[in-house]
Amino acid sequence: MLRALHVDMISNESTSPHLQHMNLVVKGIEICNDPEVKSLTGKYGLSACIFPSKEIRKFLNKDSSKVSSLELHMNEWKYDFYGYQPSCLNIRDIAEYYKELNFNESGLTEDALPCIKWEELIARKISNLSLPDSMKRKLTPLIRSLSLEIDKWNSDHSDILIRMTMDFQRYFCWKSEGIIDRERTAKSLLDSGTLSLRERFNLACHYWLLRDITSLWRYLSAADRYNISICSKNTIQQAWFEALRNASSIPLSRLARLSMPGHLNLRSYFHLLSRNEKVRWLKTFIRFRLIEYDDVYFCLSKVTPTDRQYVFRTFSSQFLEYFLEFPLQDDFLRVSSCMWPFMSPADYIHILNIIIYQRIIIGWEDFNYVQLLKEFWDQSPLNFKEGIQEESIYQTVLSIIRSEGNGQSESERLLEDYKREHLSFHCLGIRYFVFKKKPIEERVPRPESESITATLRRIFYTALKFFFCFGCNVLGE
Repeated sequence: MLRALHVDMISNESTSPHLQHMNLVVKGIEICNDPEVKSLTGKYGLSACIFPSKEIRKFLNKDSSKVSSLELHMNEWKYDFYGYQPSCLNIRDIAEYYKELNFNESGLTEDALPCIKWEELIARKISNLSLPDSMKRKLTPLIRSLSLEIDKWNSDHSDILIRMTMDFQRYFCWKSEGIIDRERTAKSLLDSGTLSLRERFNLACHYWLLRDITSLWRYLSAADRYNISICSKNTIQQAWFEALRNASSIPLSRLARLSMPGHLNLRSYFHLLSRNEKVRWLKTFIRFRLIEYDDVYFCLSKVTPTDRQYVFRTFSSQFLEYFLEFPLQDDFLRVSSCMWPFMSPADYIHILNIIIYQRIIIGWEDFNYVQLLKEFWDQSPLNFKEGIQEESIYQTVLSIIRSEGNGQSESERLLEDYKREHLSFHCLGIRYFVFKKKPIEERVPRPESESITATLRRIFYTALKFFFCFGCNVLGE
């Protein structure tokens, strides 16, 4: 649910989705579940639908006459925990699809772009629906958002469910606004009969479904229990195993701490943490936007007003980013009006960058971001407006707020002067990228007499070169 924010407290007011939106969500989910759509997304990864094709083609082809050949790279990665402290965070590459698509001075042909194939398929599916044209036009942007939600669920469960090639989508339980109800979905999977006993026990442990944990524990075979206690790399699963085997000798607070990196169903155990632990985890969750807003709201309601204000003051822009994502955009201006006392000039510039470079330029149409930017600017305190006049983004902001164009025309205009070699989109802890670059020169064949040490050295420097070609741009984003 969408809830209003106040400076000293968060109310539990909610706004219900419009009936038309709910109808569109139902139709969008049906298309996402279509076998052809799932097959295409599975083949190319979510990068096929994240970036609209019109903007991708303009981005790739605008400088093609200056070089003889370029390559297109699609990639995605997420923030992930490697330990049981909020600071134990790293970046993990999760892209299943990594492709080099060559294009030259003639430009990139349309049929070579996965996003073209995706849009054509979605358009064909939408054309078969008996809906007014005004509603059909809203469906493609909505389906992009629903696809993001599905991808986020898959990435968050990839280490829990062994057989990720299974079709889990048919068991998803959706909220009316277009968000997966994760707890209901977990229960749906537990009742489906498609998971192995170990997978069901593991899923129940991560979601703190106590009744299912104790019930499934009784049915685990000796071999399953041995694998969990000795072979499993899943610490929370092992901890529950020990707690059940030793009649709950492990404190629930320790189980809660071990569950935090997975951050699933936080409502069941966040309250078991100490005050300091709550604040530390909440800071990390908001800074990298690792959890959904409903979970953020719940966690904020469980810390003191003093701690809440500290979190807002430290990560005001990251908190506001939640309201630039589906389906919370309608609340952005209302929430931002409450956040000004906590924002710094750097926070302000960060939000402007997100709106311009991760919404308007890439052509996202799930919301009118041009109008949102104009209203955000009108709402901005004078000292913030004056403070960015020396920043590089200032002229870009002015050009947008003074224009009369819509999102599509602004995207085309801004891409004309776009200098970066990549486009990016950040959504709830996952970042999606499209890079263009000159091809890496052809590698010299390895001599037959080359030693193993020399081979390893060559591989290492090739990897290092790859990092400096791509990694520095990513980390500097």
